[in-house]
Amino acid sequence: FSSKSREIRHLNQDFKTESQVIDTKEAQETREEYTKGKNNPLDSLGIYTGIKQIDDALGGLKHTEFMIVGAYTGQGKTTFTINTLYIAITTGWDCLLYTLEMTHKEMRTMIYVLHTSNASVWGKHPKYGKLVGTVDYNDAMYSRLDDAHEEFYFAAIEHLTGYAPYGTLQIVQPDSPVTTVDDIMVKCIEVNSELKTKGRKLEFLCIDYIRLLGVDPKLRAADPRHNLNSVITGLKRLCTIFNNGQGLRILSPHQIKREGFARALTNGGLYQLPDLSDTSEIEKSADVLLTLFMDDAMRKSNIFKVCCLKARRNTPFDPFEACANFATKHMFTKKDLTNADFQIGAQLELPNR
Repeated sequence: FSSKSREIRHLNQDFKTESQVIDTKEAQETREEYTKGKNNPLDSLGIYTGIKQIDDALGGLKHTEFMIVGAYTGQGKTTFTINTLYIAITTGWDCLLYTLEMTHKEMRTMIYVLHTSNASVWGKHPKYGKLVGTVDYNDAMYSRLDDAHEEFYFAAIEHLTGYAPYGTLQIVQPDSPVTTVDDIMVKCIEVNSELKTKGRKLEFLCIDYIRLLGVDPKLRAADPRHNLNSVITGLKRLCTIFNNGQGLRILSPHQIKREGFARALTNGGLYQLPDLSDTSEIEKSADVLLTLFMDDAMRKSNIFKVCCLKARRNTPFDPFEACANFATKHMFTKKDLTNADFQIGAQLELPNR
């Protein structure tokens, strides 16, 4: 009965999660899956960040991968997350954002403003091309745009929300004092069910950010490190089991402590694993572990340093510098910049989902 019921459960799943490997049926299925993947290369696409060095090295964030981006306060963690989320939407992925620090309005506005920096959409537009990369986030947030920028901003909103090939994004700002991994899993299931009615599925989850997640009061421990371990373990499990084993990509920032930032200041902006984590579970569970760094001079020059401390499926890339237009929240690949280049940023030709 146990054996037969297992077969029935597997038939109701989109992805197999258990098998006897030494079996001719499994061998045949493996060959068929390989051939299918070879004939459908889009199925193996990852979600890109829009920063060339990261995307070339990692090939995008794949199914079941958990990316953690560590930085000190005010060093671009949320901005990096939102830029990656924007790239995901505009290359056709369906996404969910849990915002635990910033408001729903702030996050939504940031996404819309980022669309005004997309040179591949607006760069050759006869009316708005000259305004690409000049819509200030704070001016949009607090209704201070001049007439020309306001018109462009509204046009960008209309385009982003009405262009069929784009993916979708649901933003959730929970109203409960404590949000747990289980709460997020329930919401993911709900969003995925809604997407399934349209022939789509949830594939990317961003959480801003890890340290603000809590644990169920019944499971809460006195040691905060134990609680953080539980959160990270839960997120990695969500990556692998979601949607009957199909998996989910997750990206979340993580706050580096003051002591770690002080050491990075004396080490050329390079973090070490002990600087990033006050819990070993971050090192274990993360598939990709990145850090962002800026000192005062770098901030004035609109650049930041990216370091890869771990890449489970790839070789960690060497540290490099990238650019950030902090007025528009747009991060992009560093190159020889003119003023116009800086406003627009370096646009990559990314594959569409």
